[in-house]
Amino acid sequence: MVFNITIGVSQFAMPGVAQAFGNNCADQSRIELAFATIDKHAAILELMGMVMKDVGDMPWDERSFLWHGHTFDFPNIRGFAAILFINPIYVEGLEEPKWRSFAGGRVNTLWMVPINEAELSFLRQHGIEELIKQCPAPKLMHIFSGMPQFLPHTFSPNFVRIN
Repeated sequence: MVFNITIGVSQFAMPGVAQAFGNNCADQSRIELAFATIDKHAAILELMGMVMKDVGDMPWDERSFLWHGHTFDFPNIRGFAAILFINPIYVEGLEEPKWRSFAGGRVNTLWMVPINEAELSFLRQHGIEELIKQCPAPKLMHIFSGMPQFLPHTFSPNFVRIN
């Protein structure tokens, strides 16, 4: 496995978190982004590194925040439609870097997981908890393998080409 992980996004608390979590939101306001893949798809790391830089700026550019279950459209990996953020605090046994607390709160890892159109539709209809229940290997859901992680039966040929 190979990883891309941001360092430093968590220096600043994301705007908009208090509106969603209330004023006691120190444990939700700081994130680092992460992407993992198997060696076979290591070429995608360069693309994802550039994406992570842009996504890391989104909370401040858009005056919002990123969190578990949020998505953004991303058709740049053939066969996939979006990137889903997964926070390991909501998935028992999902690995994450060990961060020290910062400014009195937890630093959260948000794994960036490519999802296909069927998974995105399922997520919109049923929510993040139900999508996670569909994952046959929850402890490995953050590792890009070129296959859908949550609804593997939605696989189609010609996957994993960077557009």
